[in-house]
Amino acid sequence: MINLPPPVDTLVPALAFEGEDAKIVTEGTLTIGGYVSEAQVQFIDGNLDIEKDWDTYIQKLKDMGVEEYIAAYQRGYDAYMEAATAAGN
Repeated sequence: MINLPPPVDTLVPALAFEGEDAKIVTEGTLTIGGYVSEAQVQFIDGNLDIEKDWDTYIQKLKDMGVEEYIAAYQRGYDAYMEAATAAGN
């Protein structure tokens, strides 16, 4: 088996967050990330049913602030790309 690295243009860079975005990402990584990991196991082992429980799962993510979490990551990525473009990379 040949182990090839992924194409560079598909990798997400290490992002730096400041101020409120740093707080959102730090807290979201713990709370949202923990919930996603837990639910993933429950979907696999059958404690949650993908057909019956999916909408509740998505609503709980929204209630936990997943949209704000994603927006913070998007702002960080946009700032990274702007700086990379300005530097000629």
